[in-house]
Amino acid sequence: MLSIYILEFIGVTFLTSLISILGKGYAHIILGISLLLSGTLFAANCFNPAIAVAFYITNKITLTNLMYYIIIEFCGAIMGFLFGQHVKTYFVSNVNQ
Repeated sequence: MLSIYILEFIGVTFLTSLISILGKGYAHIILGISLLLSGTLFAANCFNPAIAVAFYITNKITLTNLMYYIIIEFCGAIMGFLFGQHVKTYFVSNVNQ
């Protein structure tokens, strides 16, 4: 069960970093592609607290798992945003030199 949380963290971090680097104009495309590619690979991938709540309402996950998902997704989103901003700043500063 721990591997699902690790994959959720990595997935959210990756999605958020790509959106942070490329901008919100590509957010729907990135999210759609990632859900199409990974939607059938994992039994309970959420990538979003709203989807986790929907899984809880339909009894696909427990309340404890819902809390873990929400905490992991927010932490992954913060890490992805910070990583994306760091990468974006690095490339912009190197291009201007």
